[in-house]
Amino acid sequence: MRKIYLSLLLVISSLSFAQRTVTISTDNVVQTMDGFGGSDAWRTQFVGKNWPEQKKNAIADLLFSKEIDAQGNPKGIGLSIWRFNLGAGSAEQGENSKVSDEWRRSECFLNADGTYDFSKQEGQRWFLQAAKKRGVEKFLIFTNSPPVHMKNNGLSFASQKNKLNLKDGAIPKFADFLVQSIQGLEKKEGIKFDYVSPINEPQWEWMPKNGDTNSQEGTPATNQEIYDLTKSLSEKLKAKKMSTEIVIAEAAQIDYLYENVNAENRDNQIDYFFGNTKTNVAKFSNVKNVILGHSYFTTWPIERQVLSRKLIAAEVKQKPGLKYWQSEYCILENREKLKFREVLAAEEI
Repeated sequence: MRKIYLSLLLVISSLSFAQRTVTISTDNVVQTMDGFGGSDAWRTQFVGKNWPEQKKNAIADLLFSKEIDAQGNPKGIGLSIWRFNLGAGSAEQGENSKVSDEWRRSECFLNADGTYDFSKQEGQRWFLQAAKKRGVEKFLIFTNSPPVHMKNNGLSFASQKNKLNLKDGAIPKFADFLVQSIQGLEKKEGIKFDYVSPINEPQWEWMPKNGDTNSQEGTPATNQEIYDLTKSLSEKLKAKKMSTEIVIAEAAQIDYLYENVNAENRDNQIDYFFGNTKTNVAKFSNVKNVILGHSYFTTWPIERQVLSRKLIAAEVKQKPGLKYWQSEYCILENREKLKFREVLAAEEI
């Protein structure tokens, strides 16, 4: 864990380069970081498979290395968490996948005949090993979509709004796919996954907006469907005596975690999963007491950024022992309107 002793967000105007003095007090602990992570989606599948070893290792050093050179400079950023994208099979479908961006198609370990092939996702597996060799502490496996063979439409994205794109009654099969993939990777790569995240950004529709193509793999899901999947996955992990913990819910925007956004049973997720007695996932011993969210469209203006963080902090504090992990961060707002550049921020991940 890393403790942050900063009560000041340093903001430097893009128009001003005046010297500033910042005083840091180590007596006031205001936040604890469980880790700093990165994801292998999407480019590592090509880089890890096709690039020369020297260049791949140089990239891996920049991501994972904790070494310090003779002049006291860090060799890399020393990530402590690495997220592995468990693909749905759009890469094998090629153009027929209707995923327009080739970079965002992914292979799937599960074949159409029900067998598994853990020689797939070669580039991503290379980076798993590179992370392990350089001392990355935690590994998380996540999915954007169930395998295409289990889907209602046979595609890695959805054709029906507000519903998990999965054949009726297939939640246990999807949970079994997650478990077998974790076991298969551990056997082949010697990587033990600390966490599994079964659903990603369930609030987006993941349906074509123009024509019949979509930009990447993905599926919507209701809170009830996420609960049912979490329950099934929990039971299967226990049956296999696996220590991997389940983390949810990778909300597309953090306001979906703490308020009613659109009354589609995909919001108010903190209360639904950690407050409501009937659907409280904390009763499953292998569900970690954290809620995951993404920063998208909540970084600007600054007033919205600050208010949304205050609101989620207040909601999390009402649930004993609950933590918030910001599992993805990116500024998607129109950056031409930004007057300031944030050069130092403290967000729990």
